[in-house]
Amino acid sequence: MKQRLAIREYRPEDEGHVIEIVRDLQRHEGTLHDRMLPPDAIGGWYVEQQLRACDLAGGAMLVAEYAGAAVGYASLLMDESSAGDIDEIDYFYAYVSDLGVRQAMRGRGVGTALLAACEERARQAGRKWVRLSVLAANGDALRLYRRLGFDPHIVLLEKRLD
Repeated sequence: MKQRLAIREYRPEDEGHVIEIVRDLQRHEGTLHDRMLPPDAIGGWYVEQQLRACDLAGGAMLVAEYAGAAVGYASLLMDESSAGDIDEIDYFYAYVSDLGVRQAMRGRGVGTALLAACEERARQAGRKWVRLSVLAANGDALRLYRRLGFDPHIVLLEKRLD
């Protein structure tokens, strides 16, 4: 990338770009999982829901900007708690609830930069752990997350009943 990638907080003018990024992700994950919403079903409501979740959890939506356009985003929830887990002590962690990169920009360090920014914010907030989730069939994303130091914590298994 000749131009510089910048990570910054979401701005209202990013909405259309973020919607297109989520639609890119829906198209991709729809080939891996048969219960994803159709890409065209994603709209402003999705961005509003992400922003609301970030606000409620003391987090932020971060945007990766390249050549004047948003090419990726991450929703970081800062105040997630283990309080609902009856077999663990109570602790707080940060959770990357959503991460998407425009298809044409995948494999170029955008996701890595977004996750680094999320981790830095979590450290500054005193969090010792960052979590995220990924479809098990999304091999590219899973490899990225493992390469960046994320290890399985709890594995959710599913069986299709015919």
